[in-house]
Amino acid sequence: MEHGALLGHVIGSRLHPASRSSSPVLSASQTACIAALRRGGTASHSQIAAAAGLTHYKARSALLSLAGLGLAERAPGNRWQLTHRGKTCRFKTVADKTLGGGGKLGRAARLALRALDRPMSGSELASRLGVTRQRAAQLIADLRSAGRIRIGDHEHVVGVVARMDDPRPLLSGIEQRFLSVLPEGYATTALKIRVAVRCSEGTVARALGRLLELGLVGVDENAAGQKVYRLTEAGLAHPQYRGAGGRQAAPPSLPVRSDRVCAVLGLLAERGQLQITDVGAALGVAQPSINALFQYLKRKSLVRKDGEERYSPYVLTERGREVLAEMQRRRVG
Repeated sequence: MEHGALLGHVIGSRLHPASRSSSPVLSASQTACIAALRRGGTASHSQIAAAAGLTHYKARSALLSLAGLGLAERAPGNRWQLTHRGKTCRFKTVADKTLGGGGKLGRAARLALRALDRPMSGSELASRLGVTRQRAAQLIADLRSAGRIRIGDHEHVVGVVARMDDPRPLLSGIEQRFLSVLPEGYATTALKIRVAVRCSEGTVARALGRLLELGLVGVDENAAGQKVYRLTEAGLAHPQYRGAGGRQAAPPSLPVRSDRVCAVLGLLAERGQLQITDVGAALGVAQPSINALFQYLKRKSLVRKDGEERYSPYVLTERGREVLAEMQRRRVG
């Protein structure tokens, strides 16, 4: 090989070290950046830093190195993305070089950590500190790299963060949506919750299962025999609950709806027990109509006879009391 060609080959190898091997050797920081980009596609520098668990400056250094290796490149909108080679190549990983001062926080990061007196989103932290969202994301990345905070959603790192010593559980974005559609005043079914959140049946099961496990949601059986979910005191107090003023799940369907039924049930609740004729007279309903209505309410298990005799009075069942309470609540609401 001629001298000029040999020199060009050596210089080219130095500029493009990735081309010398099908398995480049990357630092742990570079590997973490690639993993973050493979999960999320394109992302800003701050998002990559937070997702990779790196400081703002360490992530920048790693991304620039990956660009030099031909594994990453800048994308429109001041974002980063992997090249085709970066998406597919296999690589070996070595530990980062250790430098002095590891784990120390700068003044801005210390202020951010002090501001995190409860779990909050990156936007809330930015507002509290009086900085931009981008700057808040950088501080979150630095705090996470230093092991001072934890995150709720690995797909959306700045969605919610908390100090490591804060015992409150953190929810992913979809779990927060499920918690927030649960109303404070009543329990409702998984179907109604699913309609409010607009998601698949499998997602409903997973999210409600986690909320139940954390004690943020409770489950009961309503008067109609349906499994219904209710917000617990812990769920209402959770910093990620956004129920007030937002979209909420509708209450479950009632077995009865008419004003006449509500009046009959209300009268029985007030008097304790009554003959059918007494109910008809009090409400001004003809005897054939009130007889038919009571047979209907018996089939719905809302009323029952208080005794075995033919003329025993009627009383409300437990289910009847629950249905009446829900009908009255909806009328007031």
